[in-house]
Amino acid sequence: MAKLQILDGPAKGQAFHFDGEIVYVGRSPGNEIQVNDTTVSRKHLKIFKIGRVFFAEDLKSRNGTLINGGPLKPGESIQIDEGDTISMGATVMRLHPGVPRGDMDIKKDLPPSVSSEAPAESGPSPEERRSRSLKELEFIHELLESIKESPRIHRFFDQVIEFILHSLPRIDRAAVFRFDLKSKKFEEIVTQARLDEPQKALPYKQTVLDQVLETRKAIWTLAKTHEAPEDLSEQWGTLEFVSVVCIPVTSGSNLLGAIYLDGFGKEQAFRQEDLLVLKSLSALLAIGLEKANAAGGSGASNAP
Repeated sequence: MAKLQILDGPAKGQAFHFDGEIVYVGRSPGNEIQVNDTTVSRKHLKIFKIGRVFFAEDLKSRNGTLINGGPLKPGESIQIDEGDTISMGATVMRLHPGVPRGDMDIKKDLPPSVSSEAPAESGPSPEERRSRSLKELEFIHELLESIKESPRIHRFFDQVIEFILHSLPRIDRAAVFRFDLKSKKFEEIVTQARLDEPQKALPYKQTVLDQVLETRKAIWTLAKTHEAPEDLSEQWGTLEFVSVVCIPVTSGSNLLGAIYLDGFGKEQAFRQEDLLVLKSLSALLAIGLEKANAAGGSGASNAP
């Protein structure tokens, strides 16, 4: 059973236990969790669970919601875990998921992991896991060899993206961004999508990139009612939600770039073992981005 503990505010010291898939939090008695705070909206926040992963969604509240001090955009959901703080008006809360730590190793300050398997979905067998691990180790070795060849640095980035799309079948698009020190912005250097151009044209979640830039932490967010642009509506129609993972690529305290992955129309686009692989890839990408920066360019390639 999960618990929501009030750390500060008029209801400081209270704790609310809940066991449902969805709970509403607000000032009104109609909520599963009622918070007596005049700065909290009548129906302020929704907390829901997908598999073992908890998410929070601001319900267009008057004073907004902060997760670890960062604003939660209304209509979008962000992963929350034990240790994260949720601020609503004058009230500050903390979620205690109520599952063993080994089962809930899902931290936004990833790596090592930001996702988890849905219990209704059968995972890979031990044999499949061992086979996959061997292939991943072989690929990482190939990347290490490839990155030694500076003239082929653009090919290195292509290889990383190709591998991500091949090994993570639930995602639809992968991109590598470089952080430009002059503009203080992320610049896309390579992207690939399963269905090529139509999906590549869909916009990135800028709020996710902004949050990674601000916090230097990996973010997994589930944005609902995401609509395709008008010129792509015939191919894509309305996408009910988009699952996004964005992982910073760092070297020491320096931000070099980010890996951005999304899956359209999927609640469980990412699994825990997927993100463990991305941890290794982010370290290799840091080397690649440093070499590209030293060469005076992004290392991007438009070649097929």
